[in-house]
Amino acid sequence: NPVLVIQRGDTISGLVRDAASEPVANAEVQLKDTSGWRDLRKVKTDERGHFELRRVSEGTFRLAATAEYYSSADQLLRLDGRASTNVDFTIKPIGIAGNSTLRGRVVDEAGRPVPDIGVSLVGRQPGLDGIHWSDSVDDKGRFAWNRAPDRPVKLSFGGWNWESHQVELTPDGTEHVVTVKPQPALQISGTV
Repeated sequence: NPVLVIQRGDTISGLVRDAASEPVANAEVQLKDTSGWRDLRKVKTDERGHFELRRVSEGTFRLAATAEYYSSADQLLRLDGRASTNVDFTIKPIGIAGNSTLRGRVVDEAGRPVPDIGVSLVGRQPGLDGIHWSDSVDDKGRFAWNRAPDRPVKLSFGGWNWESHQVELTPDGTEHVVTVKPQPALQISGTV
């Protein structure tokens, strides 16, 4: 007997373009469940900069687009399971700051990887005028900046439920470990 399987969920599709509105082929688009219950999903854009993620269930997600030599862009999405969603990204080319690779891993205070963290170059650093770099860590908390300067740079780390802070790192061939702290819980009390 034939079995019919119906899979529910939204379709998320869109385009990744550069600042001149040209398509960015082979860009990576990542869908992260902010609750942490579902696995990270990744797709690559085609030659027209188009991407599509099918059968995405209800929930809140962070959708990010990045490509080599471009800054990343991300957006928070809330899906209700009733309609498809179209998301377009514009990512900007980054200047090449040097020939080094700066690697790191973001962990919590217990040493566990933190997957939902953004990393970016802090602005107004001497010798880095016009250089912009940002990325999102992978599911193991790792990031890498290829073409980083050959000297120490200050990076900013932050995420949805994590305190933001800045750290100076040197591209010296090691994997730097950056520890982040959760944002303090907000407690409201009073009398009515």
